[in-house]
Amino acid sequence: MISEAHRLSQSAVVDPAYSAEELVPPSPAANDQPFWHYAPDDLELYLLEEMRLSFIREKRNVGWLGKFRPIAWSVVFFREFESSASLEFRSTGTCSAELDGEVLALSEREKGSFHCEVPRAGVVKLTVASDTLPSLGSSLEWRILREDGTHVQAERLPQMKSGLPPHLEAIPELPLKPEKQPDGSYDAGREVFGWIEADSNTLPLLCAGESRYEMANENPALSEQDLGVIAAGNGKIRSRSPIAFRYFRFSGTEPENVRCRLLIPSEQYRGAFAGPGRLNDLWMRSAYTLRLCMYHFLLDGIKRDRMPWAGDLSLSLLSNAYSFGNGAIVKRTLTVLGCSGPEFGDVNGCTDFSCWLTICHDLYQQYFHDPEYLSRSWQSIRARTDALISRCDSNGFLSRNLQWVFIDWSPGCKQSALQVLFYHSLRSAARLAERLEKNDDAGRWNAFAFRLKQAIYQNCFSEKKGLFRARLDSTEEYTRHANLFALLSGMAEEKDRPGLLNAICNDELPPFGTPFLQAWELLVAAEAGKLEFFRKKLDDVWGYMLDQGATTFWEGCGNYASEKDYCAFYGRPYGASLCHAWASGPAFLLPRILMGLAPVEDGWKTFRCRPVRNFGNFCCTVPTPDGPIEASWKDGILTLNHPDSLTCLRD
Repeated sequence: MISEAHRLSQSAVVDPAYSAEELVPPSPAANDQPFWHYAPDDLELYLLEEMRLSFIREKRNVGWLGKFRPIAWSVVFFREFESSASLEFRSTGTCSAELDGEVLALSEREKGSFHCEVPRAGVVKLTVASDTLPSLGSSLEWRILREDGTHVQAERLPQMKSGLPPHLEAIPELPLKPEKQPDGSYDAGREVFGWIEADSNTLPLLCAGESRYEMANENPALSEQDLGVIAAGNGKIRSRSPIAFRYFRFSGTEPENVRCRLLIPSEQYRGAFAGPGRLNDLWMRSAYTLRLCMYHFLLDGIKRDRMPWAGDLSLSLLSNAYSFGNGAIVKRTLTVLGCSGPEFGDVNGCTDFSCWLTICHDLYQQYFHDPEYLSRSWQSIRARTDALISRCDSNGFLSRNLQWVFIDWSPGCKQSALQVLFYHSLRSAARLAERLEKNDDAGRWNAFAFRLKQAIYQNCFSEKKGLFRARLDSTEEYTRHANLFALLSGMAEEKDRPGLLNAICNDELPPFGTPFLQAWELLVAAEAGKLEFFRKKLDDVWGYMLDQGATTFWEGCGNYASEKDYCAFYGRPYGASLCHAWASGPAFLLPRILMGLAPVEDGWKTFRCRPVRNFGNFCCTVPTPDGPIEASWKDGILTLNHPDSLTCLRD
């Protein structure tokens, strides 16, 4: 039975695959039994490489930043047998077997399916080599032997219904019939990602976009996507590549039986929020924005730059935690981003994103509690943190070999903002170390963070204005970034927090240009009691997009004169992404702020619930690893249900 919040919010559903009760489309996994084995991290690297190759094929107008470690094209799987056995297994690519160094004869019963006799007890090694991705299908558990002689547990995943290894399994599809408009164009009814298909004996020009303005473009050179059309046989045509769109039309000829085939991974809306006014629409469109960007990893957006970014992940991780509770996709994203350094440079080629990745690991543990994954990731986290420290000057400022400091698209110097974000990363790293009882690492990182805080205050804080300057000297330039990060990270002294909050809420500082930092701004302001600012900013940013007819939320924010203005980005007429995961903030802000629901202990084992009193009646359901928390605030009375394994702290 669905929760009250699910029931009351369903009038706002825009997702054609919405379900609160089951995975939709159905999961392609056949069962929960592990079957396919991979070298750790290689599956994630393979999926990322497939995305990169699609970028090249589709000529997307965006850079693919950051370097990642290479995939192992030959993998040795091994296990010890205590007696003789008949071994049945499958593999991708070529395979050889040996027992304690002696070659075992393999018989291939059908392509990729093998049998061998293990005549006695001993260690069996299966070497699988493939030009796609080495994988081993077996009901037994296997380990991976590394080149340096060490070994680790193989990653084990369920068999697919198709019989394919997971890395070759296609994303589920969903048919959708678009509505033909009086002008001959088509409307899918909401933002979607997938193929456009039709019946035609000729190839028309396809014009498509996230907005009607973008759909009007007939110059392929200006498009942000591959809008080519190909013959699909038997008098049928389709778009050459899956694309992001809501609106489309054909020029040159008019096909018949026009239809859409959406690519939409299996998800269940385990979370829900229902409230007065437009809050239902804000929550549902935020969750749907995120859902479209959940494609192997938590991605940036669906039109232009379909790739994982560590900074964006910090926000989409939270939106996912409150909407879908899908810890597996967060783990996959953390894993693949962790393969990009530090020996390969900064994460996503961006120094501040190297800081954000450690913060994301801390957030993942808070919301999903996965100590086994933390232990597995520890060496990477430790190496990255120490690599950042090695790039610091005598003040502790991160200053050497800075590749790209992004922070936000807003203008202004970001020197001090980077240092405060680095402080946030150090404190996150120390908390991760404490979870594993790595007390020496926690102690030295906390000590470094303390010295860094002193240097930031000494060099960047203006006692006269009560704000952090943008530069690492006395230059009187002020931006929102360092001041927001000082609040978000807890670096700001208690006596300074009111001044920082007032400067942010009274618009004394230049505004942010993206909903990414707007969401963090709302979080720190609302949790400090600035609820009127929260109400107004929520309406000014996300409510404005609703007023423009948005079914998903945009990369940039501001008041625009026309579609032409808000579609332009990066100096390109259609550069803006109108479905961007970092704009999904209301998906977590509404239940976290209005119901005051947040974990106090990892995995929600202990959580708080503190409803606000001046937003009317509302209710929500929040997924946790132990089951859902259902909370209702009606006429000043809180009703709360949660698993017995969880403890709620109330004021």
